[in-house]
Amino acid sequence: MDRERIEATVNEGWIKVTAASPSDGAPPCLGPGEWEAIRLARAMQNSLLIVDDRLARREAQRLGLSFIGTARVLWIAEQRGLIRSAEEVAGHMAANGYRISPSLLEKIKSETAAADSGSSS
Repeated sequence: MDRERIEATVNEGWIKVTAASPSDGAPPCLGPGEWEAIRLARAMQNSLLIVDDRLARREAQRLGLSFIGTARVLWIAEQRGLIRSAEEVAGHMAANGYRISPSLLEKIKSETAAADSGSSS
């Protein structure tokens, strides 16, 4: 089922699959996956890098890239009705070895609520 969903997102143009390149020039603090994601984001106009690793986020910021974390992506997906619950998806991710702090999701929700109430006055 997940395979079909991934294939559908690729076919709809939401995800672009590209071949990895050598990690020459990568800062030693970054893994090859983080560096490749940053390299691709730099190569593509108007890209939005999804990255959670703190050091990779610092490097993306240093390079002037737009980036977002997985927790915020889940919150946006919930707000747009693409998923039922960001917490539920985070729980499924945690069951598969990926950790998203519940307090981070709450912080994002609070920031969004504060921003929404500030813009409506």
